Amino acid sequence: MRRFLLIFLIFTTFLRAADITIKGKVRHINTLQEISDVNVYIKSRPIGTTTNDKGEFTLLIPKASGEMIVVFDHVAYDTLQLSLSKAKYMDEFLLKPNLLQTNKITVEAKKAESEFSKDLPQSLTIIDAKEFEGRGYIDVGDLLRTDQSVQIEEDLSGKKVISMRAGNPEDVVVFYNGVKMNNNYDNVFDLSLLNVEDIQQVEIIKGSNTALFGSDAFSGVVNIIPKTKQNYTARFIQKFGSYDSGDWNLQLNHSITDNLYISYNQKSAGSKRPYSDGQDFLKNETTHHAANAIYSFPSDEDGPQNNLSLMYMRAELGYKNNRMYEEISDLNQIASLRYSGRIGNVHNLSLVAAYQELDNSQYIPVNITAANGQSLVSGYYDRHFFNDNYYLNLEKTFVHEKFTMLTAYQFENGSLDFKEKRTYLDQQPQGLESATLTRQKHGGVAILKMQTPTGSQFLESADINFSYRYDYILNQQKNVVERNEFDELSYLPGVFAENSWNENTMKFSTQLKGSNKDISYNVFLSTGNNVKFPTMFHQLSSPSAFDPTQPAVIANLNPEKNRSTEIGFEVIRETSKIKLIDGWQTKVNYFKNLYENKFRTYYQIGVPVAFYDNVANANLSGIEGQVRAFMFTNKLTIEFGASRYFISEKAAFPFKSDVKYTAQAQFDYQGYSARINWFSESDQVGWFRFSNGRFAAQNLSGYSNIDFHLSKEFDLDYFKLNTTFSARNILNDDTVLEGIAIRDRRFYIGFGLEY
Repeated sequence: MRRFLLIFLIFTTFLRAADITIKGKVRHINTLQEISDVNVYIKSRPIGTTTNDKGEFTLLIPKASGEMIVVFDHVAYDTLQLSLSKAKYMDEFLLKPNLLQTNKITVEAKKAESEFSKDLPQSLTIIDAKEFEGRGYIDVGDLLRTDQSVQIEEDLSGKKVISMRAGNPEDVVVFYNGVKMNNNYDNVFDLSLLNVEDIQQVEIIKGSNTALFGSDAFSGVVNIIPKTKQNYTARFIQKFGSYDSGDWNLQLNHSITDNLYISYNQKSAGSKRPYSDGQDFLKNETTHHAANAIYSFPSDEDGPQNNLSLMYMRAELGYKNNRMYEEISDLNQIASLRYSGRIGNVHNLSLVAAYQELDNSQYIPVNITAANGQSLVSGYYDRHFFNDNYYLNLEKTFVHEKFTMLTAYQFENGSLDFKEKRTYLDQQPQGLESATLTRQKHGGVAILKMQTPTGSQFLESADINFSYRYDYILNQQKNVVERNEFDELSYLPGVFAENSWNENTMKFSTQLKGSNKDISYNVFLSTGNNVKFPTMFHQLSSPSAFDPTQPAVIANLNPEKNRSTEIGFEVIRETSKIKLIDGWQTKVNYFKNLYENKFRTYYQIGVPVAFYDNVANANLSGIEGQVRAFMFTNKLTIEFGASRYFISEKAAFPFKSDVKYTAQAQFDYQGYSARINWFSESDQVGWFRFSNGRFAAQNLSGYSNIDFHLSKEFDLDYFKLNTTFSARNILNDDTVLEGIAIRDRRFYIGFGLEY
């Protein structure tokens, strides 16, 4: 008997000391999305690994025993601890998001490092891909309009531009993969050109107190980070919807070596919208291509790895209105090279070089209103813009104990070829017909951040930040051609004067951060001045340049200036003692902008092109708030947002809502995801100038609407199937613009297959 007992003890001891391998996949507890970069290790032992892009891990445990504790740790999730005796029989491990550690609730998984963290503290929103993937959003504009500070302006051609905080579209700078996308002509970017399925996250800064992102960001900055590394090899998505709309996406990803990764995606979409009387139609078509290559240099040193990435994007838009014989084609392509890391002994370097090309053709009618109120065509504008731009951004960061200083040099060199042929049915056209303008811009930036830890948990730090920026702009022109009243062409070498400007801007901010048990907070104050330089549009848009018969408008080409002050705070609270509510978050911001020499864009009755003049002084202030509640172990998120703006000169900010409310509810459970969005915008006022120089207001009534999105993911061995259903504008507003319903109810379904 003793012999058998001894053999049993030796056998069980051998089992306890045997090597064991555990493997599995780490997922979000509600959405079941895979989580990468989770640290998996044995407690109090130097044994560990990290999950890959698919959330998978394999952990070899020498001399394992069932009493060992397996730990799953990620900065954005609650730590999970399991005994080895339990973990070795599991193949999926579910983590719950941690509200306080995440500190940006919209991003639950590990996010790419925000470019905005380099700049001064601002009101920042980060929207991760999980917020919009498989939700039926058509483009980035549809996604962003759910924010209480954002207004999307859409015309019948499908072009969508973003306004923020009641500012104008040219006051928002859009970046894609760190490259400025605004064109040199009027400083706007069409969001419909971007593929929403190609985006990893969207970062939004609200306010004008930025230094790193250029001098044109009077209302804010949008930085769109494309997907460069995926946890799948191939994915295909097909959507169908109202107006005979349909689009498909193909995305391919492959790791050639451990250090080299490539990806490619393509999208094709189109729709056909009828007039409200059932006759004639608008036709829209878009295509999108994007390719990325990333190489990570092998490194034996600790610290960030050196990375080199190449990116190419090409987007085309075609629009045709067969009733008005109106056509627009738009081609936007960009190629960029990005390096981050060190060169020799110089560390913390970042270099971005890019080339951007915009080719836009417009054939648009000139309308007049007959005595019976009918709109008649009196002529056509055949316009063409070709804009190319070279971009360079070099950054170096210096770190010394409590001080961090970022320095940057930014260079742009662009040209614009403009051609216009006007055909009037009842008169001889005259005025500007073509010109070539060039623009060169140099910018220098220095941002100093001083961290002052207090030693107290409740007030962890009181940071002080300064920024200085210098800009120099040189605009030149050549090949100017005008047509006179005798139908003769004049080749004028100097119709537009050579313009050069240089400006200095400085900003200051302070930030307080702290936490106490289950609550954390962030408070900031920022103030400073900003400047926006005249665009090529401002040089070309004088009425007398287009048509000498129009009344002369004296326009000031000096830079527009802005002084801004903003106060904001954010509080996050976990409520572990309340069963139904996991936590809540609230954000409130107040800002005030004072403008000098404000550029004001306006239209004249029947003329399809914009002109501009100036407002000597204008004020714009506002208050914004947002509240979120996280319930039922984060299965349900409820959000309310509101904004109220005070605009002193509405002619300078046309078609902007004073008030906007938003409400959202999102439910995630076992791969199901349902989201409902409600928003309400107040009345908008636009202005038109008559031939006598006076303005008249045009009102666009406010409206409310609801969008609904439902999706479900299924795992099928090596494949993942996704199905979506979306209903937009459920309230079915009957507003009609030029005979086209713009707020009517629409439905979309989609299917995705991932390998």
